[in-house]
Amino acid sequence: MRKILRGITAVFLCVIIGLLSQGTAYRSKSTFVRYGSKTESMSDSLISSKESVEISDGDVMIDVTDLDETNYFNQLIFPFFNDNVTLTRGTPNASQEDYTDYKELTSSRYEFADMVGHASEVSAVRLAQKGIFEKTENFNPQGSMTELEFCRALIKLCGKTNAASASSEEVCELIQKSNLLSSGVFLEPEKTLTREKLAYYLGRATSKISGSEQYSLLLDDYKQINSYLRSAVLNSIAAGITEITDFKIEPEKAATRAEIADGLYRLYNARARVIPLYDIYGVYKAGVQEYITKTTYTTNDSGTRFGFFTNYSKQQDAFLNYGMLPIDRTGFYKWNLIETSQGVYEMPNFNNDKSSHKVGETIINCIDICANLNWNSLLDKSNIPSFYTQDITDSTTRNAAKSFLYAFVQEMLSAVEGDVILCIDYELDSRLAIWNNAEGRARARAFTDWFKEACAVARHAAEDMGKGKNLDLIVIYNNITPTHLLGPEINQWMLEIAQAVDYIGIDTYNFYDDKTDPSYTLQNIRFLINNYSLGKPVIVVENGLGMLRDLNTVDEVTGLNQLQMSETYYRNLFREFCFALEKGDFLNANLFGFLFWSYYDTSTTSEKIYGIVNENNALRSNGTAIKEGISRLYSQRQFNPSKRKSKQAFQKNMTFKVTSGTEYDEVTILKNISGSDKTAAVSLETNINTCAYVTVNGNNYFTDHSLSKYHSVEISDLKEGINVITVRFGCEKMPCEIQVKSVEVFENQQSSLSIMGVIPEGSLLSGKTPVSIVTGRGNLQPSTTATGGSPLTMWTNGSIKENLNGLYMQGAKGMMIAYDMDSPVRITSVLLSSGNLSKPSQARWKVYASDNSNKLFYEENCIAYVNDKTDSGTVTQLVAASRSVTARYIGFKLLNSSNISDTNAYISEIAVFSLEGDVNLDSVFDIRDMVHLKKCLAGMLINTKNASLSDQNRDGALNGLDIAKMNRVLLKREGYNYEYSQ
Repeated sequence: MRKILRGITAVFLCVIIGLLSQGTAYRSKSTFVRYGSKTESMSDSLISSKESVEISDGDVMIDVTDLDETNYFNQLIFPFFNDNVTLTRGTPNASQEDYTDYKELTSSRYEFADMVGHASEVSAVRLAQKGIFEKTENFNPQGSMTELEFCRALIKLCGKTNAASASSEEVCELIQKSNLLSSGVFLEPEKTLTREKLAYYLGRATSKISGSEQYSLLLDDYKQINSYLRSAVLNSIAAGITEITDFKIEPEKAATRAEIADGLYRLYNARARVIPLYDIYGVYKAGVQEYITKTTYTTNDSGTRFGFFTNYSKQQDAFLNYGMLPIDRTGFYKWNLIETSQGVYEMPNFNNDKSSHKVGETIINCIDICANLNWNSLLDKSNIPSFYTQDITDSTTRNAAKSFLYAFVQEMLSAVEGDVILCIDYELDSRLAIWNNAEGRARARAFTDWFKEACAVARHAAEDMGKGKNLDLIVIYNNITPTHLLGPEINQWMLEIAQAVDYIGIDTYNFYDDKTDPSYTLQNIRFLINNYSLGKPVIVVENGLGMLRDLNTVDEVTGLNQLQMSETYYRNLFREFCFALEKGDFLNANLFGFLFWSYYDTSTTSEKIYGIVNENNALRSNGTAIKEGISRLYSQRQFNPSKRKSKQAFQKNMTFKVTSGTEYDEVTILKNISGSDKTAAVSLETNINTCAYVTVNGNNYFTDHSLSKYHSVEISDLKEGINVITVRFGCEKMPCEIQVKSVEVFENQQSSLSIMGVIPEGSLLSGKTPVSIVTGRGNLQPSTTATGGSPLTMWTNGSIKENLNGLYMQGAKGMMIAYDMDSPVRITSVLLSSGNLSKPSQARWKVYASDNSNKLFYEENCIAYVNDKTDSGTVTQLVAASRSVTARYIGFKLLNSSNISDTNAYISEIAVFSLEGDVNLDSVFDIRDMVHLKKCLAGMLINTKNASLSDQNRDGALNGLDIAKMNRVLLKREGYNYEYSQ
């Protein structure tokens, strides 16, 4: 009956519309938006109450201003919204505008008292400004809505301007007449809106997203969702309207008003939609639970790049807290420190720049050339070498400077290659004393002439070595000075500089008395963009709030201690970013990058510090505020600096590119983890030396920062069920191409190893004393003595004894042990045993082998990995090496993950074995080994590769007796009472 009534209603409506259309004339001043198949995205603006709306029925077009409210309210076709959005960079809102206090710009913005700083504040405020929510004093973010209340808001969002005054019956009737509800789903007006029903409505209201079925893997509680709702729920997730952060949707839980606001806001503003944790569309197959894919990312033109000055070589530390970042502030080089005698350059090694490239970051580098004491007597030292005239306008000095700059750029690009943003003379206002007086303006003119010439030299240096496209240039100003405030007409020199560079930069440290107020920061950026950027991207190269070294000191204005004040500033700053970075607001997407000063406290003895981490790399509260702010922005399509371009199933030897901090390829792994153990290892092999960076479930970070072709990265914080693991790469030189030969995830067990069932006798470690033992987990300190058990000199590992407990370290939680074998030995298998009957433990072992003792514990030298758990007794495993290895030094790393109340690391037994008789080290014992030994004894070979295996009768000498012994063994296989397998 309901379907019949719907059919009658639809026919009647078509007739009415048809009759009305015959007398309807199009009005040139009307605003038209096509329903259902809109030609213009509704994400750019909402239909206001003053706009007219065009609706369609077949080929009939009607201007709704000619319809009465009854007819106007009778049609609503879904999907009403779509996923189309252009993520492009904007242009300055104005030019030569007056300096405007940012506080004035925000004073008229409506605020809910209980939403200030809330993650959903922008959604609630923007919807209130559009009339979707009432402008009440409080928003009640944790409150709920009925389905009727939600549907009324949805109808208003669709431009049904009389929805606010419509009766409940009229709202229900309109929803039921629309196609929002699929078969088997009903509107329950008085029922509290649940999370599954919210996602359903949102998914039905927007266009269908291809491949949404893949996100059934993302939800651990997927089967708990009503089967009639599942398809639309997945569509809402795929569209980025419903955000899943913990692998659950909790379908029957009441949706909060904050969640509803986010959903409605993302529905009409597609730029604000969140990015799902993965995308394996085209690879996904129903029923398959594990995937490895290659995902390619390209630059998102509307994104903003956040980064740090990570001091020197601390980029890995920053990754462990923040994940991969797109940009980093690196070097501060000076002409006078490099040209130490005339014409002789002692070029830097650019190690810090290369360290940033190892984390896949774009770098901002600085070379200081022209600042001098004649121009600015307040400087500590001139940048111009003392043997030149201290004035860049002097022809000899200028030519020398250009020669130096040319050589510096080529040396830099040879060391770190592409993806370099270079500043020539930074912080020019303060360092060059460009003040608001005649002398300052004269220096500005002289500097501009030099700067334009220097930019040309730098570009020629890059072009001459075929790397012109790899070098970009930036100018960096100090704050907004009184000179800048004179405006572009007075400061034409700043516009000339803007023409010569690719980016405009600023160091901004201005604050009001209330240092938690970010208004000065924002208005400095605004003024620079709208007056001196020429529409080019702007980068805040330094920003931070200095804290007194005694962090407990209370600020007199705010009443907060130093750390609280810094944290509040950053939280307020990101709150404004959430509003101001939206397309249409004053930053208008021209803010290309924003870097914080600094990651660690600098070593200076100055009064103030700026760091966001403690000495142990733990985030301070201000660092947490920055992390949460970046995460919130980067979760959205409009702010993330990268966007997915393509994906495909991973194949061995597939090429991965790292082009810049925003353009790269990554490995995406969906891994189903079973059981309660939450640890595993990601094993990788590449054709060139790279670094590997692993992210687990979007917010847990693990790394092997050493350059290697082999990586085995231990990961934890896994969950039972589907885990999303991504791997990115970095090299010292960018762009780079990497062939990834293999990718594997080993769950709670040894990686790339086979367990040997029969244990051989005679460890190569018998009689050997460790050359070093290092205790601890994280901050490893040397130790020369063992606590408990046998003394080191007696610890020979010559046999296997249950509950031996030969060594343990008090308070260690782990240890590293190294042996010097005196000469290279062949390693084929390793015995690893930890724990004891009274101290069962879960232990992770790694075994290393190298001829370089200083690099023994580098990840590329890892040959075996075991992660095992015992409920009682001793863990004993004999494993084969992952690849053929001959080495002089052997190392073992033990991380004991037993009960946290027991911080001791226990070892029962370690031993190393080789295949006896394998003289030529080909992993088998056969006639070739006898031939090899004979050639060695005859002088045809200098020596054997493995003397200990060649000495068959073990008398300490190589002679005919060894050949005789080998002959008997080969003929009769005497002395071998075990089988070898690899």
